[in-house]
Amino acid sequence: MILNEIKKGENKNLEFKEKLSSRNKKSFLKTVVAFANDLGGNVIFVIKDGTKEIGGVPDKELVHLMDRINNMVRDR
Repeated sequence: MILNEIKKGENKNLEFKEKLSSRNKKSFLKTVVAFANDLGGNVIFVIKDGTKEIGGVPDKELVHLMDRINNMVRDR
């Protein structure tokens, strides 16, 4: 199911981010706000936008990444 969405590509309810960095943090948060103010949406990390190549996050970093995302959204 999610692979089908990735194959379709980005749209008004789906955004890809290759990684969460201080460089794209502002862009990511703008997307979250736009989704919150509309009908919702999903941001999928570790997807290269142009190629739709799926990356990965090591298990030991996954919980930290999820916490970081939650904190960033909550703090804004």
